[in-house]
Amino acid sequence: LFVVGMDYHVAFLRLDGAASLVSLDLPALLTINSLLVSNDAVLQRISAPRLTFATQSVELVGLPRLGSVDFPLLRSATTAIVLRQLGRLPDLRGFPQLAAVGGAVTVTANPMLTSFAGLGALTTISGDLAITGNTALTSLTGLDGLAEVGADLTITGNPNLPPTQAQALAARVTVHGTTTLD
Repeated sequence: LFVVGMDYHVAFLRLDGAASLVSLDLPALLTINSLLVSNDAVLQRISAPRLTFATQSVELVGLPRLGSVDFPLLRSATTAIVLRQLGRLPDLRGFPQLAAVGGAVTVTANPMLTSFAGLGALTTISGDLAITGNTALTSLTGLDGLAEVGADLTITGNPNLPPTQAQALAARVTVHGTTTLD
């Protein structure tokens, strides 16, 4: 799917189970309330190169072939960023300008995710930060700028992540809720 035209603002874009969608290109998208892309067995790439703000959430869920996300200008999301079951995503380089999330950040069950490289601009998460079940995760590199988590910090079920990495993040960041590490 390739959407072109004038600059545009979208209230809600939901693509659920678009069985033949290989690439989602949104070159003119500037702002969105909520983006949900889920349950697509063949989607490999999502790009919104001019997207700067999500007034609610960006949720990418159940995309086993997704290996590339390109949101180079996205600076904030008000409600949440959810990255769950993204089968081929190795890092988060597609979010280089993301500085703040007004709610939760959930990064769960991404089997190829090795690091958080690309999230260097992220300083504040007002809700929970949950990093769970990412079997290839070996480093929290990319979260170096994170200063505050407004609720709970959970880093569990990441078998290749050295415990010292999670402990160092928890010690460095101000967490206003409960910290759970394994």
